[in-house]
Amino acid sequence: MTAGAGCQRHVLVTFRQEGDRLRRFRARLPCEVVVTAVTHPLYGCRLRAYAVRHVDGVPYLKVELPDGMPGLVAAEATDALGAEPGGTGAGLVLDGDGLRRLRAVVMRLRDGDASGPGR
Repeated sequence: MTAGAGCQRHVLVTFRQEGDRLRRFRARLPCEVVVTAVTHPLYGCRLRAYAVRHVDGVPYLKVELPDGMPGLVAAEATDALGAEPGGTGAGLVLDGDGLRRLRAVVMRLRDGDASGPGR
């Protein structure tokens, strides 16, 4: 078996698993979903999903937007498929020290000193 065949099998298994989750989700429609991708403009909003549509192979949910109009939201940007809150890699977790260091960088950039310490 070549390396490409192993990768292809992994992609097929992942695709099947997503397909199974999508079928289970479709059985629950209509239902409410929460937008969990922190980069999405509707982050945190609870929306009524009533259908699934694929656009270029990517599953999107047909939803009722907060203003009552219909819209599409990528399924992966919601909790519909059991995704982790915030989406994969969409969030940033800092401890107290990390937050202080981030603040120092922001203050340096605001004050026009982009060089940083030791540069």
